[in-house]
Amino acid sequence: MFRNFFPPILLAGMVGCTIPPKGVPADKGEQGLAIAEVFEGQAPYSVRTLDTADIARFFHAFPEHRQDSASIAGFYHRREMQFAWVINDSLSASADAFIALAAMTDTLVAPATRLNRWLLQIYEEGLYEGRRKVLCDSCATALELRLTAAFFQFADRKYGGYLGHDLRELNWFIPRKKKDASQLLDSLVMGSMDLSAYEPIHPQYQALKLNLPRYHELMQAPWPALELPEGKRKLELGDSAAVIPLIRERLFLLGDLEERTSGARHDSTVLAAMQRFQERHGLTPDGVIGPGSLKSLNVPVKDRLRTMLVNMERLRWVPERNSPDLLLVNIPEFKLHVYEEGREVMSMEVVVGTAATRTVVFSDTLSLIVFSPTWTVPMSITRDEILPAMRKDPNYLRKKNMEIIGGSASNPIIRQKPGSSNSLGLVKFLFP
Repeated sequence: MFRNFFPPILLAGMVGCTIPPKGVPADKGEQGLAIAEVFEGQAPYSVRTLDTADIARFFHAFPEHRQDSASIAGFYHRREMQFAWVINDSLSASADAFIALAAMTDTLVAPATRLNRWLLQIYEEGLYEGRRKVLCDSCATALELRLTAAFFQFADRKYGGYLGHDLRELNWFIPRKKKDASQLLDSLVMGSMDLSAYEPIHPQYQALKLNLPRYHELMQAPWPALELPEGKRKLELGDSAAVIPLIRERLFLLGDLEERTSGARHDSTVLAAMQRFQERHGLTPDGVIGPGSLKSLNVPVKDRLRTMLVNMERLRWVPERNSPDLLLVNIPEFKLHVYEEGREVMSMEVVVGTAATRTVVFSDTLSLIVFSPTWTVPMSITRDEILPAMRKDPNYLRKKNMEIIGGSASNPIIRQKPGSSNSLGLVKFLFP
């Protein structure tokens, strides 16, 4: 299902958000301690409050945030209209926490995103010479609402998805689990940084996320094309070639070779590293360096990174817990894996669509199995393939175990009978 696969890696913990991001100074003064004490209390508290007219004026000034109007209004009504980001006359510690959280995007694609730049600008408006400044009433109200609006914009991107709200953009038909950003915001302004309920917990998501920094670093590394020696179709254990030191370095950078090694001979260390690389990329893990393995080794880092990010996006919507009895089709691998009670019991090769006729990705419960199925040929295949073949060979249908069951001479409806030559195979799985 995923073009890049890394072994599940335990994510030890999240970086604490008490350290401000670059450009946001730490405040260790008495005012900061007082704000922290208020912020860490059991109940929300602020001497400042909003009214509905303040919120209405904000949406008039910033109409791009109207899509979150219900969430923003609901947040303040739950707080009895008390401010969340401004305590007394200054920005609170919750603002520090939010800015730091926004700086740690889980894609790491562009640290200076438009949202982050906007947030930093908002934050700096609340500072004077690196320290929190006393805000006028209108300034405090404006900063308060802009930070809340920025939060919902941030949450929609980070926890709602980067590729829009229509999963058909990913060619996936998997029910998406809606995240309640309001609960996250309530927790954040109360001082809780436990985001486990909002981060995707699928182990492959976390494994990909943990590998993103390595691939961003690799963007700066030389990535020359690796080629087999002239006249050689493959390099096997014991072979020597000038390209093998470059292959060693590539495998080390990708994490498949644990330590940098030298030598122009295909030895046991190269063999083991190649097998790991091949296993991760759905190739036959034989350790042989052939055209297919070199093609995968030569894929540009930016392409690998984009694939990882797309798969992370898809993994947001994959069920976080699978049934112990599962049929899993790994499309790029052309394989079906069968799990019983959480353990893989068998696998087999399957036919999937081409780039032009992509296999649809979905998750559902198997409802019916048909043995010895028939196959009603789609009209497009009948028109483009079968009718021309019938004109060349009058016995084509009989040879292919097919029959005409309706339609007209120019647009016949053709069905393939059950049997070993049936295009659907011997068993058909049906889903709701």
